[in-house]
Amino acid sequence: MPRDILAAHQLLPELSFLKQQRGPRGGLDLYAEKRTPMEVCPRCATRSWSVYDRRWVVVRDEPMRRAEVRLMIRKRRFMCGPCKKPFTEPVQGIIKGKRTTERYARAVQEACDEFVDLKQVRRRFRCSAGYLYATYYRHLDLKQRMRQGVEWGERVALDEHSFKRGNVRGKRRFVTMVVDESRKRLLEVADGKTAAEVEATVAYIPGRDNVRWVSMDLCDPYKLFAQDFFPNAQIVADKFHVLRLPMGALMKYRKQAEGGRNTSYLRNLLLGNGYNVPHQWRDPLHAWLSKHPELQEVYRVKEKLSAIYRIRSVDQAARELTELTDRLATSVIPELRTLRRTLMKWRMAILNYWTSGRQTNARVEGFNLKAKLVKRRAYGYISPTNYRLRLLNACGG
Repeated sequence: MPRDILAAHQLLPELSFLKQQRGPRGGLDLYAEKRTPMEVCPRCATRSWSVYDRRWVVVRDEPMRRAEVRLMIRKRRFMCGPCKKPFTEPVQGIIKGKRTTERYARAVQEACDEFVDLKQVRRRFRCSAGYLYATYYRHLDLKQRMRQGVEWGERVALDEHSFKRGNVRGKRRFVTMVVDESRKRLLEVADGKTAAEVEATVAYIPGRDNVRWVSMDLCDPYKLFAQDFFPNAQIVADKFHVLRLPMGALMKYRKQAEGGRNTSYLRNLLLGNGYNVPHQWRDPLHAWLSKHPELQEVYRVKEKLSAIYRIRSVDQAARELTELTDRLATSVIPELRTLRRTLMKWRMAILNYWTSGRQTNARVEGFNLKAKLVKRRAYGYISPTNYRLRLLNACGG
């Protein structure tokens, strides 16, 4: 029978089909009722067979072929003897007090992940913005709770990115992304980048003794957090951030050397690796650098630091790093003396790049790029809680 097929595929398990008719907006109205002999009082858990009255309830269900579907349910109210009060029978698949089924809510949540913006979801499902946001983030929170219980992996990466402007002019709020490099997924998102804020966010995750390597940029709060929170872990300084250290001084002395002339074409030559400079540009580049000793010295330090990362042996890298810091000790350029202090402070973390099997923050930087796309699609976020749930849904695996 057609009605039996429709009831099996569209009605909720406990409902019995009565009739169907065309809805007011071209959709489908399905009339049904529940026919159980008795119900249990939600207040005192006493079974009741006495029906007090009946009333019709309209519940929106998942659309069928883009057509609106409404369940017209004739619900019974039972009279509880001990309580002396009536109660309405529950229906499996409908949360108490809701006028939508869980199938409808799941369809809205899936559409929010697939559509470009949430405004199109509102048009498709004809729901309010308040319902859309409440349903979507309720399901995201449920998915995140289902992922809880996973222990720390052997490798972890930390990095921050800007969340939104702060309350003080010129200040910005940051969030910290904690990535499980072993499972290649985003593990948690902390509101802030201090050691206390990150620790408070990830304290619920078990198995911190499993972590052996923690990669990060040259950030003191992250270093303090890793030393206190992971007892068996060693810190790895991210290669990209170490190579960026002399770039600020390099661009500063390039602008001084150009003397107001446009030499921006030299920028890519100076920032790139020396062995990648085209052959026809090498002699003119070195001739121009020889006329500016400060720029030439910073450029050579940059090339030396880049050459260290091309070494395969950690022992040889340690000797070359010592030679570089000794050379910087005699430099008269203040930026290079600052660079020496930074390299000395993070020396063990830099050398752990080779010991850890060349671990970097490449994956967490990729997640940062995806986070920018998430913010751009939503035109920014106000709530850090909602932003966390969106990132965990997008990058959590």
